Amino acid sequence: MEYENLLYEKQGRVATFTLNRPERLNALNSDLRWELAHAYADFDNDPDLWVGILTGVGDRAFSAGMDVKERAAGMTPEQEARVEWLVTNGRDPNNNISVTKPMIAAVHGWTLGAGLSIALQCDVIVAADDAKLAVTEVKRGLPPTWVLVRTFQAMPYHVAMEMNLTGDPLTAQEALHWGVVNKVVPLAELMDAAHAMADRILDAAPLGARAAKHKARLIQGVPFEQALRIDVGEPARLSEDLQEGFAAFAERRKPVWRGR
Repeated sequence: MEYENLLYEKQGRVATFTLNRPERLNALNSDLRWELAHAYADFDNDPDLWVGILTGVGDRAFSAGMDVKERAAGMTPEQEARVEWLVTNGRDPNNNISVTKPMIAAVHGWTLGAGLSIALQCDVIVAADDAKLAVTEVKRGLPPTWVLVRTFQAMPYHVAMEMNLTGDPLTAQEALHWGVVNKVVPLAELMDAAHAMADRILDAAPLGARAAKHKARLIQGVPFEQALRIDVGEPARLSEDLQEGFAAFAERRKPVWRGR
């Protein structure tokens, strides 16, 4: 697939997805959503890729959210059909729960609305010190969207409610304080920090990491006793990597994972 609004790069075990609409502050229009959904699927189906990094071009914004100009002007029938397909099949990046591999968001500048939503869907968030996270729908007269749900999953009730009632942003340091992001670094160090986080994840067995993500998603909203009984670990238990992990521990060496 050709990507016009997205840079999709593969380096070693890491895939990088870079929102590439700087003239619109990387706002998510229907074409970008379509391209990102297909890149996610390619990443998830590629056995050689184990970790993904999501970021945006430019210095001003990770993403300004949904493309309001496209919404006001209306989509073409083809674009409407694509969006309907993404939503119906659970592949819309605004609410994508189909990616099974660990994802890191590297956010900077304005991270708004739908842009915040796709960042919060990632498993780890590294933020530049200039990042500003906000749910701005209320300032535009829009009803609550998927990002509201994401904020209440990611932060305490009253913090999320303040964001959704006022539309005012959280700074990077405030987001770090509330556990919304994992790390704050200077903008110039953002991608180095994201890759360092990817390297740390790659030190773990890939099937084990995917099992941890899978179970973490499944136990949301599930009673404690039921969550304890959810078992997604069989692929890891039956893997060559488990035997490699035991052998490496006994031989006091770093394991060589194969993802099988």
